Amino acid sequence: RQKRTFNALPGADDRKLVHGCPAWSPDTKTIVFARAKARDLKGDPQRGFLLVASEVAAEFLHGGQTFPFDLYTIPFNDGKGGKAKPLAGASGNGMSNYFPKYSPDGKWIVFCRAKSFMLLQPDSELYIVPAEGGQARRMRCNTPRLNSWHSWSPNGRWLVFSSKVNGPYTQLFLTHVDEQGRDTPAVLLENFTFPEQKRAANIPEFVNAKPDAIKTIREEFLDDYCYYRAGTIALGGGDPEGALRQY
Repeated sequence: RQKRTFNALPGADDRKLVHGCPAWSPDTKTIVFARAKARDLKGDPQRGFLLVASEVAAEFLHGGQTFPFDLYTIPFNDGKGGKAKPLAGASGNGMSNYFPKYSPDGKWIVFCRAKSFMLLQPDSELYIVPAEGGQARRMRCNTPRLNSWHSWSPNGRWLVFSSKVNGPYTQLFLTHVDEQGRDTPAVLLENFTFPEQKRAANIPEFVNAKPDAIKTIREEFLDDYCYYRAGTIALGGGDPEGALRQY
């Protein structure tokens, strides 16, 4: 960071593999990440491009192949890296394991597991495994649909995560985790979302601050469609002047 440069980490830089979702251990000595074998598409001549044609994407998504990720750990070693090792309980299980997060005390790793891929998987569930590897346990807090984007509280006793169990717009849920890694059924944080606004709440992060530290939250990154949608909601609610302000 001081040199304002970045480089691939040796041991996690094989171009034949896909690497993602890195997370630091609390002591910053180890990185846990997801890894999968890179797949070639039969009809993809545009190597090096981020986006692909729709027919190529269809070949990949509906071709019957799975894209499972395994979790690996690697020493940071002052940027020199080392040998990546599969995390027992979160690798080689025929499923896709991703989005790992260390508990603040470094004792546990909570991660997502689904049949394939990584993002927006309806069958995604949260699992907890000892940080050094071992038997992974399905967490009690899971809802029936799409559990992901989890975050530990600073004291390691709470976990917030996202779910789409109640509809297409992601909501936040909270669970308590004890010292043995046992969690409680989830509680919906209903005041973070309002159905009439048709907005999702996701990628939550705990902030170690006093309750009055954040007085207001300013919305950013609003595009034209956001204003159009807000205007349509206002118009449907019988507020033409409010709709006009949004339009």
